[in-house]
Amino acid sequence: MARIQKLLDGASHAALALYAGGGTAFFLFARTLFDAMPAISAHPRYDAGEVIGPIVSVANAAEISAGLLAFVAAWARRRSTATPRRNYAILAVALLLMALALFERLGILPEIQTLRVAVGRAGFDGDAMSPERRRFGMLHGISNLCQLTGVAFAWLALLLERFLPRYRTVT
Repeated sequence: MARIQKLLDGASHAALALYAGGGTAFFLFARTLFDAMPAISAHPRYDAGEVIGPIVSVANAAEISAGLLAFVAAWARRRSTATPRRNYAILAVALLLMALALFERLGILPEIQTLRVAVGRAGFDGDAMSPERRRFGMLHGISNLCQLTGVAFAWLALLLERFLPRYRTVT
């Protein structure tokens, strides 16, 4: 039973670390790329988006998978006699991570991709106040907020896993 508990703890830690660390690395990479593109491209915003777009899709799939793994691990260890007191918080965070990633996957990313095609390369160089660009900017901001919120909560869950007491004392 102790080995199963350690396996579940390890799965939860790995999933949360993937979400938190991967999300942090993604934000740093995207910022660096967008800062460097004006020196290499005549259409820096569009071309940076061409690089970042496929990565966002893969990262979002990893977020969904990591959230699911953290949820399954927390769900499996909830009835254990050595249930961590922090487990219900981890369960809630895992649900939040999955909900944010699924909302982004199903509700935001398809429309961003459609608007990107509609606006085209030249549209990103022109009027930033066009209705399509404004809608793209709003959706991009919501997408970033979903990702940033997920990363912050994944870091919070890792801290909970690390610093809250591990197991209830059985008397």
